[in-house]
Amino acid sequence: MKKVICVLCAGLILALTGCGSDNSTGNKNAKNVKDVLSSSSNSSNDTSGESSSSAEPSSSDETKAESSSSKDSKSKYEKIDTDLSAMSETMAYAQAVNMSETPEKFKDKIVKVKGYFAVSNDNGNTYFACMLTDATACCSQPMEFVLADTSRKYPADYPELDSEITVVGVFGTYNEGTETYCRLSQAQII
Repeated sequence: MKKVICVLCAGLILALTGCGSDNSTGNKNAKNVKDVLSSSSNSSNDTSGESSSSAEPSSSDETKAESSSSKDSKSKYEKIDTDLSAMSETMAYAQAVNMSETPEKFKDKIVKVKGYFAVSNDNGNTYFACMLTDATACCSQPMEFVLADTSRKYPADYPELDSEITVVGVFGTYNEGTETYCRLSQAQII
């Protein structure tokens, strides 16, 4: 029943909003993605408005993890606060967009995502991400991550580009220049 409701909500969202289109002339009683997510989201009640300006996780993040190696196929995290991997593609994409727009609600939460491995190089820095797409693959949202196992070297110890991956880590933000970005730190590919 839960799946049916999610599929119906996803179809309604796509039909009413479209990818990146302005639906201001549509049904005035229709809910947008933010309305649906905020009314059905039970992933966080934290509205402290704080953002992390550091790329390093706090020591409380480390206490959430067990002491297993990040190369294990099992997650080192005991509890997942927000599991995007259990959602349909469209709902996971919508929730990832919501997380990027309201990161303070998800700060320090354990998040699990499933998508496609992507790499970006910019100004001498390499960024790793799990790309989430909606069901039609017309829209995508990256969930950047930094592995807890810093001994891994790219490309030898990373998945093949565009291969399906599942990543779990601690959600937070960091600043680069004047921009703020979201990512999963202390992450593990499972």
